Amino acid sequence: MPARLVVLASGAGTTLQAVLDACADRAFGAQVVAVGTDRVGTVAQRRAESAGVPVFTVRLEDCADRGAFNELTAASIARYEPDLLVLAGYMKILGAQVIRRFPTVNTHPSLLPAFPGAHAIRDALAAGVRTSGVTVHWVDEGVDTGPVIAQTPVPVRPGDDEDALRSRIQAVERGLFVDTIGRFVRGELSWEGRAAGTSAPGGAGAAGARPGAARSGAGDEVAAVEVHANGGVVEGSGGLMSGASTTEIGEGGTSAATASGNGQAETSSEVVATGHRRLRRALVSVYDKSGLEELAAAFVDAGVEVVSTGSTADALARFGVAVTPVSTVTGFPEVLGGRVKTLHPRVHAGLLADLRNAEHAAVLAELDIEPFDLLVVNLYPFRETVASGATEDEAIEQIDIGGPAMLRAAAKNHASVAVVVSPGDYGDLAAAVRGSGYDLPARRRLAARAFAHTASYDAAVASWFASVLAPDETAKESGWPDVLAAQWHRTSVLRYGENPHQRAALYVGEDGSTGLASAQQLHGKPMSYNNYTDTDAAWRSVFDFADPAVAIIKHANPCGIAVAATVAQAHRKAHACDPVSAFGGVIAVNRPVSVELAEQIAEIFTEVVVAPDYEPGAVEILSRKPSIRLLLCAPPAHPRGVEMRQVSGGMLLQSRDALDAAGDVTSGWTLEAGAPVDEATLADLGFAWRAVRSVKSNAILLAADGATVGVGMGQVNRVDAARLAVTRAGDRAKGSVAASDAFFPFPDGFQVLADAGVRAVVEPGGSVRDEDVIAAARESGVSLYFTGVRHFAH
Repeated sequence: MPARLVVLASGAGTTLQAVLDACADRAFGAQVVAVGTDRVGTVAQRRAESAGVPVFTVRLEDCADRGAFNELTAASIARYEPDLLVLAGYMKILGAQVIRRFPTVNTHPSLLPAFPGAHAIRDALAAGVRTSGVTVHWVDEGVDTGPVIAQTPVPVRPGDDEDALRSRIQAVERGLFVDTIGRFVRGELSWEGRAAGTSAPGGAGAAGARPGAARSGAGDEVAAVEVHANGGVVEGSGGLMSGASTTEIGEGGTSAATASGNGQAETSSEVVATGHRRLRRALVSVYDKSGLEELAAAFVDAGVEVVSTGSTADALARFGVAVTPVSTVTGFPEVLGGRVKTLHPRVHAGLLADLRNAEHAAVLAELDIEPFDLLVVNLYPFRETVASGATEDEAIEQIDIGGPAMLRAAAKNHASVAVVVSPGDYGDLAAAVRGSGYDLPARRRLAARAFAHTASYDAAVASWFASVLAPDETAKESGWPDVLAAQWHRTSVLRYGENPHQRAALYVGEDGSTGLASAQQLHGKPMSYNNYTDTDAAWRSVFDFADPAVAIIKHANPCGIAVAATVAQAHRKAHACDPVSAFGGVIAVNRPVSVELAEQIAEIFTEVVVAPDYEPGAVEILSRKPSIRLLLCAPPAHPRGVEMRQVSGGMLLQSRDALDAAGDVTSGWTLEAGAPVDEATLADLGFAWRAVRSVKSNAILLAADGATVGVGMGQVNRVDAARLAVTRAGDRAKGSVAASDAFFPFPDGFQVLADAGVRAVVEPGGSVRDEDVIAAARESGVSLYFTGVRHFAH
């Protein structure tokens, strides 16, 4: 869901408008949820109102003192639950009540820490500096003292006055500010209260963080700058010269610097190249050819030199690219049926040469090796080959060697090379090829994806070896390999975890495409952590039934489960079990949601509805409730899958508890006491047995007419579970049937059910005191069935 921004503005609101315009593009990933002002009738206020954004005004003169002003401002902001507070020309200094509560960004018209305060442009001109600029920074309780996030130099021209310089600074400021907000939205910036700082992308740390990139349209790469308190700028170009003198930045934005005494370019921990690198030479070798035509067009338009291999070279040539075969570069043919193509120093030196390092550049020149600016690679489909039932030799042949080696090399050397692994990124890549390339934060993100891609690939290969090709003796006997390797991908950051003070996120595994984590949300507020846990419990329980079924779940336990001829009927029966607890519950349906069912649900406060489909009109009816979450999810595909549960220092794995044992069908039961029940009663017992599996242990469930009528869940003894089920059922207990998820260790729990009028009970059996329980059933005249199967749930 979009990140929530609250913007504070005082005047004309031009920076506010830039933020509003950026947020209008849904791909930006943020929305302005409110605009705050410190005065009435501003242009900024009108801009917000024109965009349909709520406006609040807090005036200092209306407050008893500045402390009250800050308290009221903080409270006004908090109503909108912002992820980020943006100061866009806001003319009040905010106090700790605001700054410590919300991550807050601001801009300043100088290269901080030089020239803080309200007269930065005037002070810069008075100091006679030749370079000023723009800073985006986190806001702390000082005046322009917060950690720097990003900076862009702006040259001071001869004859500049305040208006002229301000105009050029503001032209740069809006773009940099919007770009920085975008970095926050993409998770590239972090904020930890007063110790605010930036995360690895962008490179800045906590208080005292160094500036980010200077931007330029000239040259292959734009040097970073380090700003000194007197307003001077130390910078390097390409090679990052140590001991550089203070220099000036010319009109094009490119920089000059003086090398250290020995002329050797050295890497500095304080000065890092963060500018764009143009993509002039590319190495392309892909198994998946999708999207290649679009990329080829960009290569042709930009005149990129392309080196390629085998079938990739053939495809690119068909799309009009003048391709250089990799064998021409290496001077060595592809051999061993294509197993050796790119494993050559002329390829890997071109990918691994750090172009900031003069020694690397000298080696390339001496050996006449051209560096690569771009690598585009995706790997052989090993996982898909194994899944297809391929032979051992066929699977081994799909273990890619050259591809991962190139990806790791380019990703390691992301300071000089951009690496792309997914056809889904070709659109951005085409734009970068036609434009000025990628900047360092973008190259870092691409490198991270490349390492994730190779890690996932290696995990698949390692898992196959450990479980199929070369299992150890324990794995052969138990089916559990000695190594588990998997990768999980974050799909969303949740507002909080099980409780508001806990952080939470949703990750999806490699095989999660059909699970709840990948469900499509059709309507409603973002899913919460608790929504997911309850919905997962509901989704599992409802597909234990072949007939139309509805489960209403709260805190991972059923308020009611029922089957019927239609889902609307099933819902009415499930809701009747415990209508009080069903308020605010999660509803799962194993058939499409009908219009009739939608009308029923719309009358009750419900957190989530999940179903395999919705009939025409159903979503429109349910969407009248703005907060209800509507999920579209495919039925569970693998009931015999593996479950994982984390314990301190480790992970427990077990095969999923499925209702597929002989004792899970009524024909597999044994009658231990009482008379055989009729067909309808046996059907209710079968329903109860399937439903009790969804209840936390110790669990007793009472049912009648294909619906739960009383549920006793999560008790530490079976007597209390029986009492709770009977209490919840009330008068409906008489004549009902009961299921127990595990055996009765003593007859006392069973006796609670018999005394309440339950006429038939199904349980696993297996207690050393089974005979005592059977005797109690005979004495009570209750039919008692054993399944021989237990269904604990914890």
